[in-house]
Amino acid sequence: MDRNSGTLVFLSHDLSNNAMGRLYSTYLIARKAGYRCVIAGAKGSALWAPVQSQLQDVEVVSFSTVEDLVHLAERTSASAFLSVKAMPSTLFPGMSAARECGLPLVLDIDDPDLDVALSRDSRLRAIAKRIRHPRQMHAFSAAHGIATRHARVITSSPALAQIYGGQIVPHVRAQRPMPGTPHHSSKPSLAFVGTPLQHKGISQLRSAVAQTQHLGTTLTVTAEAPTDAHPWERWVGRTSLEEGMRIVANTDIIAIPSLEIGYGPLQLPVKLIDAMLLGRAIIVSDLEPMTWAIGDAGLVVTPGSTRRLVDAISTLADPAARSQLGARALERARVLFDPAQYVDELKSVIEMP
Repeated sequence: MDRNSGTLVFLSHDLSNNAMGRLYSTYLIARKAGYRCVIAGAKGSALWAPVQSQLQDVEVVSFSTVEDLVHLAERTSASAFLSVKAMPSTLFPGMSAARECGLPLVLDIDDPDLDVALSRDSRLRAIAKRIRHPRQMHAFSAAHGIATRHARVITSSPALAQIYGGQIVPHVRAQRPMPGTPHHSSKPSLAFVGTPLQHKGISQLRSAVAQTQHLGTTLTVTAEAPTDAHPWERWVGRTSLEEGMRIVANTDIIAIPSLEIGYGPLQLPVKLIDAMLLGRAIIVSDLEPMTWAIGDAGLVVTPGSTRRLVDAISTLADPAARSQLGARALERARVLFDPAQYVDELKSVIEMP
């Protein structure tokens, strides 16, 4: 590990937001590269709960002005700023502070946040937003334009790199000594671990599990129970990173059936990487970021198709099939999502002329 890389100042638009999950991933690479890490948040007073215990030896501060960032950079002898997600509240002050300090600004884009904010998939919705929120939409449009032209960019998948360019630096995880629970049960358990937003396909997953009750399937979801919860469903509410990992480690099948709406087509959920590293049998939708990540180490289904989900669950009722896929997933993840693999990529973007 290079101990002389200096200080990297992460800029977060909201310290309490799940965007901190991406910050944590890039932090792991930065620490491997020898950077001291400081986090400056435009909003939020407490760190997002799942990563609170994971960020070691990190100074966390709030900022409201460019001058705050300039003083922080001077006090910490910063080497660079890194704007996580490149939202307007961090991109614009980060650019001004970087210019004033003579430091590089790196944009870290792991989701289509700007594209979704601008409703680029719907012309009518985009026009309506511009009429209702002209100043906000102008800020997002300007941020998107800058991000697509900026010289120093890292993205989490090839799909986002096609839009924003830059180096591909996917979500990573610290290596674990052993995979999760062996695949023995003939009554498979399924889980969705993450935030069950509209584009995540939870309704289709619940329906598929209901239709496979003859196999003895169960489903765990990290959200509060809805009014129509079924006896075979376990709703555990929001969890810590550690508890989320325990759920994944002890579940037979991890399903990420994202839809072709909103964030879905361009999002690479980090729980896919967790599931791979724990040797789980995995089902994902046929969306480019996830099929790139899983390769041939999981089952791929048509987005929104409950029938395809049922077929995939039925295939994975066989413990031997789950074991085979889980082993392939673990082998692939140990190479593709190791923080050490992306040290050179991160440093090359920060240190480029």
